[in-house]
Amino acid sequence: MTGKRTQKSIKNIAVAIVVQIITVLLSFVTRTLLVTSLGVESVSLNGLFTEVISMLSLTELGVGSAIIYNLYKPLTEGNKEKVCKLMGLFKTAYNIIALATFCIGVALLPVIHLLVNQVNYSKNYIRLVYFLFVLQTSVSYLFSYKVSLLNADQQKYIYSIIHLAFKGIGTFAAACILFTTYNYVYYLISVIFFNIMTNFVASIVVDKKYPYLKEDHGKLSPDETKNVFSNIKNLFIKNVSAKVTNSTDNILISTLVGTLSVGIYTNYSIILNAVKQFSVQISGALAGSLGNLFASEKSNHCIMVLDRLTFIFFIIASSLSVCLYCCITPFIEVWLGKDWILANSVIFICCVNLFLDFCKIPLWQSLEVSGLFKKDKNISIIGTTINLIISIILGMKMGISGIFWGTFATYVVQIVLKIHLLFKDYFNDSPVKYYGKWLIFFILTITEMLLCKLIIGKYFEFGGILQLFITALFGGLLSLIVNLAIFIRTDEMKYCYQLIRKIINISKR
Repeated sequence: MTGKRTQKSIKNIAVAIVVQIITVLLSFVTRTLLVTSLGVESVSLNGLFTEVISMLSLTELGVGSAIIYNLYKPLTEGNKEKVCKLMGLFKTAYNIIALATFCIGVALLPVIHLLVNQVNYSKNYIRLVYFLFVLQTSVSYLFSYKVSLLNADQQKYIYSIIHLAFKGIGTFAAACILFTTYNYVYYLISVIFFNIMTNFVASIVVDKKYPYLKEDHGKLSPDETKNVFSNIKNLFIKNVSAKVTNSTDNILISTLVGTLSVGIYTNYSIILNAVKQFSVQISGALAGSLGNLFASEKSNHCIMVLDRLTFIFFIIASSLSVCLYCCITPFIEVWLGKDWILANSVIFICCVNLFLDFCKIPLWQSLEVSGLFKKDKNISIIGTTINLIISIILGMKMGISGIFWGTFATYVVQIVLKIHLLFKDYFNDSPVKYYGKWLIFFILTITEMLLCKLIIGKYFEFGGILQLFITALFGGLLSLIVNLAIFIRTDEMKYCYQLIRKIINISKR
């Protein structure tokens, strides 16, 4: 079983990496088209409403995670009847979510323009654009719940391929529309269409892969239904924290600093979010395997896997954070010009937050499959409160960087509390060693970021594409080499060598 879990994880991760790389390239193409054909005002409006809609999606939070968590055991046991009953329940839940999202979104139409400033669009145009965002999100829920079955069954790569296919076609269509009409509304309509088609085709594939879903096995018992909704309630509160932490930045920037600043920051965020989505893809690829692991193995084995995963994510997160801190400004300068550059203080805290966001995934994923939803939600409430208070206070005093220091504070508090919860309440073990590893990883990464920036500023000032190439290469390699040298004799590094050999052997088959 362990071997099969590893193979499925490797397959999902491999596909996820390829898909994410291509998706990032397509996203850059789309962003470049938006900037060059429509200008900063449309880009700013796009970034703002993307985040507003993300907040509206709070109606879904908890349901998707509850689907996956409750499907782990029946899928492992081959209990098709239980799977059918759960999917029937979740279909009903998502239909309600779609309706609720649409109604709440429409209710905000009369006041949505109050979030917008520094742009010359009419209120009706702003409302039309916002309505299209609401429509896109609402309709997508009618099919997307079936994708959770693929995730729980360690088959996420199937959806990744479907998503990539329609992303490519959609990007080509968007280019044609923008170059021929220069109309932002037509562009949004095309985005809505291809997003709907992605989930619709995925739904058809799921129906064919799991034909037993069409069978009528009745409904869950009242006790089972109550347990599922209890998980949904606790997961909802827990996931609100993540949404507030990651999806209020543009709103706060727009209201505290200015809407045009959103347009400047979103060019950075498209790069940062590309890395975050890369981590999300890997997280999704691991979810099914971790769920199976926690459902079938003892605590000491689960801790060992958590240590290994955290180390792997640290190596990747550290290299990416150091690399981006050094090269993201040269990239923006080459891509869009010096007028779109943010202060170094903003870039530093964004890259620190990126490291924490990426490195925390094994911990977050372990709690997700542990079933500790009720206690975990309290940590989320604390994190949400800290994030809003610090972000608003520091945002008013420091501007954009202050808003992101609030995000940093939230990450630190939640990481500390979640480690304690997982080790004390699930593993029944001391968290001291795991705390120590996190502290070492964090200090080492910050040191590498500052050292690399100092060396580049002193010895590698070339400008242009050459500056971008050298900073990216030097930043990524410096962190990787230092980390490998420091941890070369650890058990986690030895496991990495074994994993690489296993990946190579699988690829030869």
